[in-house]
Amino acid sequence: MLPHRSRASFVKTLVLALLIAVPAIANQDPRIAEGTALHDAGRYDEAIAKYLAILADDPSNGSASYELAYSYQAKGDYAKCIAVLKPLSGAESVLLPKILRSLGNCLDSSGDAPGAVAAYRTSLALAPDDPLTLYNLAVTLFGQSKLDEAREVLKKELIARPGHANGHYLLARVFDAQNFRAAAILEYLRFLAIEPASPRSKGAATSLVALLNLGVEDKGVGKDGKKAIDIKVDTNSRTEEGDFHGWEMTISIASAVRFTTEDKDKNATELDIARGQLSSTLAMLIEMKDAPASYSGKQNVPFFAALDQHKLLDTFAGAALQSLGLKGSDAWMKENAKGLQDLTVFLGGQH
Repeated sequence: MLPHRSRASFVKTLVLALLIAVPAIANQDPRIAEGTALHDAGRYDEAIAKYLAILADDPSNGSASYELAYSYQAKGDYAKCIAVLKPLSGAESVLLPKILRSLGNCLDSSGDAPGAVAAYRTSLALAPDDPLTLYNLAVTLFGQSKLDEAREVLKKELIARPGHANGHYLLARVFDAQNFRAAAILEYLRFLAIEPASPRSKGAATSLVALLNLGVEDKGVGKDGKKAIDIKVDTNSRTEEGDFHGWEMTISIASAVRFTTEDKDKNATELDIARGQLSSTLAMLIEMKDAPASYSGKQNVPFFAALDQHKLLDTFAGAALQSLGLKGSDAWMKENAKGLQDLTVFLGGQH
């Protein structure tokens, strides 16, 4: 499973919440800080021993209990993690949404997906917009093949946290699995804008290219001496995520054009052809008069329009495809170092 949380952000939130809820926490047992240092060093057994010693002296120490559960989770001892958190899950506390989220994590990791979903949903009833809990719930729903629910949860998570690579990647996979071609293309691209060269980028880029070329086939030269290209477009594709039928047709046309590019420009590299196809596809998206009033229309189309306004669309197309190792990629990256630097600055401002 993808990582559930950032320790640094959690510790900061935890300490602030405890300071508000219990003024006496100003004299927090110093052994908690020692335990978290051991945990962060991967010395989970020593951290656990430290927290257990604190709880032996002060059984009501919520901070120690929470950190104990976290160390059990990191160690893979989900049964003990659950045993620590369940008694805390029914008590009133400013930390209850986080307690329930962590309980959901351990339940999910132990194989109890329904229990995890219940814990996440209870947490979200208290903190409806928490992106970590939304994402964790979506991961569990995806694992249960509840794709409609996962899709809605992920859209809410990404509206709150648009720079979350894991969320974009998972939503792209959901869109892809449910045959939302246009929405999946845009979501794979949003992921590749954040992670153009990570270990999973090649899989995302491969899926992206497959969607761009869906239904387009080079039939070779016919008896009349002319190139034959077969284009099949599903005119009845799903529209719950916006009606992109017009753009999907232009996606296929741009895919077909790559075959004629190979014939006309013998000096064009693999990257040149693929980059040209992708940048022209995105340019046609931006030229649409009215973007669908859907998640993709509202969240993704403006992102690519902004790229175009900064004259970075072609640079982005090349960067998004770099993980495929297409011929000409290395030379193009060197020749476009300045443009790639400008793209990095732009994307940093977006996410």
